Amino acid sequence: MKHKKGLSEKDRQARSQLHQLLQRADSMVHGSLIRMARRCGNPKCRCTLKDQKHVSWCLGVSEKGHCRMKHIPAAQEKTVQRW
Repeated sequence: MKHKKGLSEKDRQARSQLHQLLQRADSMVHGSLIRMARRCGNPKCRCTLKDQKHVSWCLGVSEKGHCRMKHIPAAQEKTVQRW
């Protein structure tokens, strides 16, 4: 019997197992690397006074069915970009 998405039970199980392995794999991330520019909210900061937003990298990942944005520290930017 075919699933409504066209995959057999065996194929769905194989896909599920592969997905679980990829989630546990070291040095591999499934997500989107996003460069964010925003204001911090401090009225005396350069981002408010000079319109120079703070720029950082975030990783958009799916956790338990929900999208989450994870901040990437500057020291780890190169490593995460390689992933």
